[in-house]
Amino acid sequence: MSKLLLRILFIIAYLVISGTFIQLKAGAKTDTITMYNGDKVTCEIKQLSLGRLQVKTSDMGTLSVKWYKVAYIESKQVLEIVMHDRTKVYGKLSKADSAGYVVISSGLMIEEVYQMIEIVSISQVSTKFWKGLEGSIDYGLSYTKGTNNLQSNFSSSTKYRTNYFLHRFEINSIISDNSVTRSRKQDVTYSLSYYYKKRAFLGYSGGWQQNTELGIDNRILNVLSIGYTASQSKSNLLLFSTGASLNIEYDNENNKNQNLEAVFSTSYDLFLFANPKITIGLTASLFPSITTWGRVRSDVNTKISWEIFNDFTFGFSFYLSSDNQPTSTTASTVDWGTTTSIGYTF
Repeated sequence: MSKLLLRILFIIAYLVISGTFIQLKAGAKTDTITMYNGDKVTCEIKQLSLGRLQVKTSDMGTLSVKWYKVAYIESKQVLEIVMHDRTKVYGKLSKADSAGYVVISSGLMIEEVYQMIEIVSISQVSTKFWKGLEGSIDYGLSYTKGTNNLQSNFSSSTKYRTNYFLHRFEINSIISDNSVTRSRKQDVTYSLSYYYKKRAFLGYSGGWQQNTELGIDNRILNVLSIGYTASQSKSNLLLFSTGASLNIEYDNENNKNQNLEAVFSTSYDLFLFANPKITIGLTASLFPSITTWGRVRSDVNTKISWEIFNDFTFGFSFYLSSDNQPTSTTASTVDWGTTTSIGYTF
């Protein structure tokens, strides 16, 4: 139990240090947005996604603004702007003559006026590494006296966007510990996506996984994929991808296995303009084995997040993992669970 408590203390320290460090690295607030009701906010534009514009202010923290309520927007940053027809434009934003319009400057003396309702996504494109970081940190803890069971769950997601590349680093850990047994479901993943057409992208991901319920002590994997953006609007984003995965597994019986698998994945994000604001995310992946005919693995993850107040959230998540032919004779074929957590976004 002491090792788990040390892990919890380390995670709490990580949350405090990371949040403080990122706040110290925050960029200057030189952008402005003007609402239809006349309110004007000086800020740093972070992103537009699922119909909400995220801006960071000096006095009020990060604000989430409904995009259709913004009349004018100005920014000296070079931003990636995605239109409704999937066209991408890179440039700075200037105030237009009419409300609901924006001037995008994409080069020397190259300016075009766009209707703001045509814009579905805005992302920072910054040469300053720390300014371009975005992400979230979530942590939860529960204890059951009857079974003397202590469970901790931690997740962190950080992304960095350039003109054509999206880097993402993720950590997920669920540890359940009592006097009889310890269960661990953990993964560390780095992924890189290259957006080369209006709707298509290439992807690579590599990382480490562990799931003791399914008999896996260590799994090292590399995945190559090609993806397609099926739908993107003010409130939802739907992606599909397919590819191949090469992994090495070490199970709890000291067996080593090398596997080549096909990969079929989908992800869906939905944002609801409620009070509080609600974000729903779903990812599902299927891994039919090529080297072990008949073996099929799957992973499903769902998360619902409510914004408590600026930058802080309460989350509920559900996961389901399965393997119809686990390499360990003592392993289960299905593992599932639920978690709750408090989170911070930056």
